[in-house]
Amino acid sequence: MNHKQIIDRVIRIGLLLLPFLVFYGYRVVKGFDYPVVDDIMVNQTILSGDNMLLPYIGILLSSALVFLQQLFTNWNIFFIFLAISFCLSFSIYLEFFFRKKYYFLLPLVMLLQMVLMKYFSFSVIAYLLSTAAILLLFDRKYLTGMLLSVIGLSIRPQIIASLLLLLLPFLAFEVIKGKKKKELFLLSAVILLIFASNKIYTLMRPDVQEYLTWNTLSTNLRDFPAIDYEKHAKEFQELGVSENDLSASTYWLFAEKDALNNELLTKIQSVRSFSEKYSFNVFQMVKDYFQNIILTTFLLVMVGWFLFFKPKKVYGWLLPLVPFALIGALFVRQRVVERVYIPIIISFLIFFIYYAPLFYTKRKLLEKRGVFYSLQLVGMLASMVWVNSIGQELYWFPIIQSSMVSEYHDVVEKHSDKLLVFGGYGTLVNSQPSLATIRRKPNQLIGNTTTLGNWQTFSPHYYQLMENYNVEEPSNLLSSALDKENILFFWSPSSGNMDRVKKIMKEHYQKDVYFEKVEEVTSDMNLYRLRTGEDR
Repeated sequence: MNHKQIIDRVIRIGLLLLPFLVFYGYRVVKGFDYPVVDDIMVNQTILSGDNMLLPYIGILLSSALVFLQQLFTNWNIFFIFLAISFCLSFSIYLEFFFRKKYYFLLPLVMLLQMVLMKYFSFSVIAYLLSTAAILLLFDRKYLTGMLLSVIGLSIRPQIIASLLLLLLPFLAFEVIKGKKKKELFLLSAVILLIFASNKIYTLMRPDVQEYLTWNTLSTNLRDFPAIDYEKHAKEFQELGVSENDLSASTYWLFAEKDALNNELLTKIQSVRSFSEKYSFNVFQMVKDYFQNIILTTFLLVMVGWFLFFKPKKVYGWLLPLVPFALIGALFVRQRVVERVYIPIIISFLIFFIYYAPLFYTKRKLLEKRGVFYSLQLVGMLASMVWVNSIGQELYWFPIIQSSMVSEYHDVVEKHSDKLLVFGGYGTLVNSQPSLATIRRKPNQLIGNTTTLGNWQTFSPHYYQLMENYNVEEPSNLLSSALDKENILFFWSPSSGNMDRVKKIMKEHYQKDVYFEKVEEVTSDMNLYRLRTGEDR
């Protein structure tokens, strides 16, 4: 190995380790916590030893994580896994760009990693790792490519369709021009393995099938725009759906199946017209698009690309249409959120830049090396200035402090022998220490809390929790809580939840109930017990 090869090897090892050092340094300087409650729920479930996280995480991956958690009880396996997956994705990007001699992109990749710390979520990481894995697979790194593909796509199987559509032009080119049918076959085998294992597990578990049916109905109710009761009052009255039924379901007060069952959820959603689910107001979509600084910048970047690079064939003109089509679908679906469209943009740009020499050639202006490198430097500096200018507006690079409210945590510990039902998952999160730690800490996992509705309601994990606190009818938590000493409600009196619960019990069971204050915790949060009788 000569001197040049040694230097090259050292640089590559450095690029492999750099994202891990950046992640560690960022956590030390800025602090860190999960930015999305979904990750907290997943982490809690794995720490509790439950592996059923469908439809969000593939059963093979969740089972492996639970197995590792049981082996290494002093470590927080899920957080470690996400951190490694996140950093490894950027290590792979750096390796591929270094190999292509795109040196000006290396600092931008590291800047991108720091920006994405705000969006550190298993959904985003699924895109990042899967993109890196497919790059490896089609680079004929079969073992690592397949392994990381299984892991990345299992992190969030629901992204598979959108990711394949996004990368379809590149994969099709590789298969047709590069004759990489073997790579496509291996990728297809990975996807089949993930779907087949999830399906087989589901078929073997009737309780999981029932949960997934409910999950689909409740998720659709949440993800589509809210339904206006007055607009559909006549239809709802004919269906036997009250205004409180709609309100309770909209605010996720689900844990009372005899009243708010799958049939009711189906009735509620049946009144939605196609135009209420999907928006086709092109003028409004264009207006909203250009009010979004990230999407506008992405469009300007792609327009700027064609100013400096000329497509070799028509195919080059068509490539950028794919991400815009997917983003357009988000507008139609009325679900334009950063942690959905940002990974779509990033995954596309990684492939687009890596494959660019195959589809584009420099325009005459850039054939002069000095001009080309000068523009690279200007582009890099402009990117950094842009990130700095909008970073504060979009709350990038924040200093993270503990979100735990000591008064809430004291209540949870004080009543550890009782089941505490929180009014919302955000309040529940504020009652416990952060789970975004590498090592497990004493009393870090809180096991006596739930809400009246979240995406784990009616899951095996939920039923196990109900069993731990001897809840008579786990599917009907409100009925089971009536006049019980071991079930308390930790709510804000101004939230409206108590009135909704009273109406549920009155409309569906003809029972009068009230909330008896047990303890005043803060000026706006109290502990209550649900009692039978007239309000007092």
